[in-house]
Amino acid sequence: MARPLGFDPEDARTALMNVFWARGYEATSMQDIEAATGLRKQSLYRYFGDKHAMYLAALRSYEECVVAEAERILGETPGPARARFSALLDWVIRSSSDTGGMRGCFLANASAEASAADPETAEVLAAMSGRMADAFGAALAADTKYRDDADLRRARTRHLLAAYVGLRVLVKGAFDAAAVREAADDLLLSV
Repeated sequence: MARPLGFDPEDARTALMNVFWARGYEATSMQDIEAATGLRKQSLYRYFGDKHAMYLAALRSYEECVVAEAERILGETPGPARARFSALLDWVIRSSSDTGGMRGCFLANASAEASAADPETAEVLAAMSGRMADAFGAALAADTKYRDDADLRRARTRHLLAAYVGLRVLVKGAFDAAAVREAADDLLLSV
């Protein structure tokens, strides 16, 4: 009979997500991971595999938490596209201030890191980016002009995704709250 786990795997995945999100793959040591999770190296390796597998688990946790929440906000907010994106940006700003804002966007951080060249990491990042693009396109389709013009919807989706990622980078600490809010308001004018 297998020995029961002495830890909650979901809590461990969340801790992995937070440490890799804050520090990145390359800068995160196994000591950082042990400190963040409260688990010993042997338990981590036994359950998750190597550091790379832990990183992939962290990215998938981000997808399940943050990407899914963005999809939910865009999909469930009533009204036109601008209202949907306003709700999303309000959530980004609010959640970044709740966490101190120093992490930015894990998807953007991971995409900019050398580890993104790894095929498995690239696949996870592409899947997350695809989900975000689909959610953005669906939110835009709330407006007739985007629903009826697929080319315009695709172009606006790319524009909004780039601006959204940029805003997530701004909340990482490069700008004060008023400047981030102003950038978000400017972004909404393009919806």
